[in-house]
Amino acid sequence: ANGRITTEPATAIPPLKGAGGKDTLVRAFMFTCSTCGDKKVGYLMKYSAEGRAALAFLAHPPGPSAPPEKRSRYAAESSQYKLFVGEGTLVRLPAKGSPWISAMSFQGMKLVRHASHCPGNRNAKPCLP
Repeated sequence: ANGRITTEPATAIPPLKGAGGKDTLVRAFMFTCSTCGDKKVGYLMKYSAEGRAALAFLAHPPGPSAPPEKRSRYAAESSQYKLFVGEGTLVRLPAKGSPWISAMSFQGMKLVRHASHCPGNRNAKPCLP
């Protein structure tokens, strides 16, 4: 919301609660065409409520001591939940007011592809915040 970069655990599922208590912290994917000392935010990413729920389901598979029917149900449903994660992944440009779009849409894939390329059709180098 304020344009500042903060560092959170990679396991955190955005959006996260910001200083104001609202879900405003999102993941920033940073790239460079030279060195990471000259990195820029290529795009932002977060999950919809459905995507977050699917990730939570997938993060808690039944253990080996779980009843066979529970393990079978998880195995049968996990591929559907993986699709929900993909559909629930949202991306946008870092420019203020840019709309959130599905990462799986043509526009979303184009946004990600464009953000990770450099002049001369070279791939950009990803950088950590």
